[in-house]
Amino acid sequence: MLKFNADSRAFGLELKQLDKNEFYLAGSFRGNLECNGISLQTSSSDPDLFFAQFNRNGEIEWMSKSGLDDLEEDTKLFYIVKVSRSGDILSVTLANEDERTGVTGFRQSSHDGLCYVASRYQTTGLEKETGAAIQKANILFRQNLKKMNQLGLEQSIAYLSSIFNSVLSPGNQLTATELEALNQKMTGSNANSMTNLKETLPNLKTIRNKDGIIEIKTINSVPVKISSFRILGNSRLKIIPLDNNDLKIKVIDGIEFDNGILKEKINSLILEISSGNVLIDLGKDHLIISRNMKYELSISRYMNQPRLLELQSKKIILL
Repeated sequence: MLKFNADSRAFGLELKQLDKNEFYLAGSFRGNLECNGISLQTSSSDPDLFFAQFNRNGEIEWMSKSGLDDLEEDTKLFYIVKVSRSGDILSVTLANEDERTGVTGFRQSSHDGLCYVASRYQTTGLEKETGAAIQKANILFRQNLKKMNQLGLEQSIAYLSSIFNSVLSPGNQLTATELEALNQKMTGSNANSMTNLKETLPNLKTIRNKDGIIEIKTINSVPVKISSFRILGNSRLKIIPLDNNDLKIKVIDGIEFDNGILKEKINSLILEISSGNVLIDLGKDHLIISRNMKYELSISRYMNQPRLLELQSKKIILL
């Protein structure tokens, strides 16, 4: 085991094996980062990517940073970094990609080196600090819910999106007391559609944004379920606001899909505010599921694979 030391925020993102003797680690950091006598530096407000190579014995060979901290851009762009197998940054280019479908991480490798795709909004730890004052999450929740209701959205979607939007900024959190107060407000003609949500909220202890990562803790660390989503006692995720109020949620750990027939780890999901659909990316095979809060569940394989439809009768048919 090798220990990395950082005086500010640092995240390990992905490990890539290129051959039997070469392992590459990608991560993000700000401030000073050191490992086994090798150190990198950025300012505390300008995060960067780092790459490190390890041999088959787990010894670090080199560590390099990409240079994103010198770029002025802080928009919804993708950063494509090419790094050689000896640690030289060969190029850094920008791409105007759709945050909804863009994929980050190691994308390709060859005898020349590796290519890594990152994003200010999708890659953990790369957000620049805004210096904006933290607003109380319960106030933001009420503001967001009012906006969602004005749009005429289905109530369960309106509540979920308002909860997520209220903790987008680092430092914001909803406590058990605040969540219970929100729960008491779920009344009226649409209350029945939120029965499952009303039963779940009292079992949540905190929803907190810590350094850009949303941490969800449950009472006594007992797993809870919202519809077909199983939330473990300590779960972590990343929320990415999209255009037209939709939200993309990248799961770091602790959230599973379990409908009694299919049980898989969730990689990410997109909450489509206008339609009420939730598009879910599952497991190693990246099975894509479309889940609606009010209607049936449809399952399809990405890239033109056969599509399955799960009827309310729980029968599975191949279309």
